[in-house]
Amino acid sequence: GYVERRDNPDDRRSLLLYLTPKARAVGSRILEFADELDAALRKPFSPEDMDTFEKVLRTLSEARKE
Repeated sequence: GYVERRDNPDDRRSLLLYLTPKARAVGSRILEFADELDAALRKPFSPEDMDTFEKVLRTLSEARKE
């Protein structure tokens, strides 16, 4: 009940996602939780490790587009 799917008028192969009023009501708590989760997941890794990981993800994402 937090997300509504709608057809994409520009691309019939995809859907667009919209937050419902229920999601908007808890949005700030969700963002706070996401920040806490991000910090916890990054904690065991050095900044250099995270940079490498993010570069690999970008490379994979770009390769997927080709």
